[in-house]
Formats: sequence, C-alpha cells, structure tokens
Amino acid sequence: MRITLEVSDDQLRHIERAFRRRRFDSLEETVTVLAELAVGSWVDWLSGQGRYTSLTEQYTEWIESIYVRILPKDECPTADRLYNSFNVPFGRAQYIARVLSDKTLTRWRQRAIERLRSAMATRLDEVEGWVKKGDGELNAEIRVDKLSYRELKGVCDRLFEQYPDEFVPPEYKLKMGLYCVQIPAVSFRRIYEALER
Repeated sequence: MRITLEVSDDQLRHIERAFRRRRFDSLEETVTVLAELAVGSWVDWLSGQGRYTSLTEQYTEWIESIYVRILPKDECPTADRLYNSFNVPFGRAQYIARVLSDKTLTRWRQRAIERLRSAMATRLDEVEGWVKKGDGELNAEIRVDKLSYRELKGVCDRLFEQYPDEFVPPEYKLKMGLYCVQIPAVSFRRIYEALER
C-alpha cells in the first residue's frame, strides 16, 4: 500500500536541523525513510513486538534505526550528536551512545579500524626510519576517536598477551574528545599489521 504524507514547514525545519548530516542528498528521501521508521515502530507496538521496559530502551532502538537507515554510513554514535541533534538529555545520550558503541556493530567497528589504519599509515615510513636508525624508543603520536582507540586497545591487549616480554604498549591522553596515542616505534609496525587480521 502506498500512502502520501504531508509534512508541515515547522516539522520539516526540525527534521532538516536534526539531519544536517545525512545519507541522502534529498531531504524528501530522508523524510520518507523517517516516516517508514515511525510507521514500523508503531506497527511493532500495536502487534506486541515492540514493547519497551523504559524510555531509554525505546530511545536506544529508535536511534539505532536512525543510524542504520538515515545517518551517513561512516558516522558512529556520539553523545554530542544525540544531545544536539535529537534533544536527548545529555546523561541519557551518553548512556545510549555507549550502549550502541558496545554493540560493536560491524560497520562501525570496520570504520573505526579504517580510521586507525589511516592515521597510522601517515606515520609508518617515518617510524620505520627511526627503527632503522636505532631510535626504536621514540614515540609516534596519532590522534583517534573513541571507537578507533577501543580497537587499538583491543589489538594491543592481544599483542601484549602474545609477546609479554617484547611488546611495548602505547600510552594515551584524552584531549578534547580525541585520544592522543603515543605509540613506541618498536611496536608500531606490529600493531599496524595486526589491524589487518
């Protein structure tokens, strides 16, 4: 069945503000997908498939659907985005962003690994030069987002378990929402190659 939906100018302004960054060039296509999500949510509720135990659980499912269907494929959940674009209270936005990130949906993890590899690739030749000169104790700094850092930490934890006597783990500081990671030159190549697995 095909239906036609009329959206007021005020509603359209709210949708456009919420989805300044979106997957589709056309705002009309964004509104169409949003309407599909809304109808699907109500039908799930009417059929008993979508019963939520809390408002947070409901928000989490709705927001996950928005990330999967409307927002750019390379965007992962952040509390700032949920707070600023969708007016979710900040404490709840932090929780929902963490829950969605912890689900480690494949596409977000893959994007995080790609961003991490890209950041490391820009320093790889320089770092290998240090190692050849015998300066393996030098650190190369890269800056990554939270999900990329999480992937890096997972790789480093595995490498430390495998090579406890020779693997030198990186150090990090959190600055303005980015992780500034100091990776020892002697560990750099091993971490970079481990990201391919």
